Amino acid sequence: MNSSQSDAVTEVMSLILVFGLMTTSISVVMLWGAPYMDEKKAEARACGVLNQLETITDIIKDDVISQGTVGSSVEVRFTYEYGDVSFSSEGERFVIYYSLDENFDFEVSGFYDGDPLQFTIDIIAGPDPEKIFICHLNKDNQNEELDFGSINPSYNLEDAIEISINNTVETIGKIWLFDTGSISYKIPYSYGTFRVFAENGGVVSGEDDKGYLSNQPTIFDINNNFVMRMIQLKPDDVSSGGSGKVTYKLKAELDNHFIRENMEQIKGNLKMQIFGEQAAVHAWKNYFILKHGFERDIGSTEGTIFLSGNKIFSLTHSICSCDVEVEI
Repeated sequence: MNSSQSDAVTEVMSLILVFGLMTTSISVVMLWGAPYMDEKKAEARACGVLNQLETITDIIKDDVISQGTVGSSVEVRFTYEYGDVSFSSEGERFVIYYSLDENFDFEVSGFYDGDPLQFTIDIIAGPDPEKIFICHLNKDNQNEELDFGSINPSYNLEDAIEISINNTVETIGKIWLFDTGSISYKIPYSYGTFRVFAENGGVVSGEDDKGYLSNQPTIFDINNNFVMRMIQLKPDDVSSGGSGKVTYKLKAELDNHFIRENMEQIKGNLKMQIFGEQAAVHAWKNYFILKHGFERDIGSTEGTIFLSGNKIFSLTHSICSCDVEVEI
């Protein structure tokens, strides 16, 4: 082969090599770089929403609820430009239950199985109770007394419920149900969805079924006293999504504030079930386990967690309405 032919072959091989490198580089950018950039963009937007909801949550707790005056209010603004936002009076569901008699113990199930009129009380220790009293805390004239052998409520178990388990003379067990209400934000990216929730005085952020709790709720565990505040947000049910900048104006107002339990002596374990979005449930359970020493009930099909040992329990309950308007 003469030198001119050799040079021609070299040039052709060089072109093929350059073309191959370009194709590989473009493929790498398309297969890895673009999804990575998409993820980082979505993460930055979710982080911006997280910061806003942390600030809004602090304002509601400090400037509205902590004042303790019914009618206390504040206006705040919330802005996002891409993703899905929902203001809902449902949010996650917390079920708290415990015994008030050292000879009585029980478990509950069915509070989130799709049937709002069904739940089950399984007796672990002690005789069967006589009566069940169901009080719908936020609804007048929806309270009822049922025989323990026939627990068929007439009204949906939702919003805020107190259930007293009684023998012939006294209350021996309590069940509390709270639907917290929430402001939620979701933004998808190539491999999943970032999620942010503001509820019950806390803010949850995470991806799909994993979440982390920031802006921790009002809970104290000091000298065997466990003090817990449940906050129910009652926003207008509003949802929106897509692209484009949107600003909401929220007027948060304290509708009412109650002391539901005042230094009640629990006999046995304080138990809790949490239902709702997987990322939020994961975050809340981890918070109670890591921060307050709750344990997982391995045998529970409802994912029950519990705080072992007798506790002096106090429970406050705040209801905060949120008027929601799109600001033009």
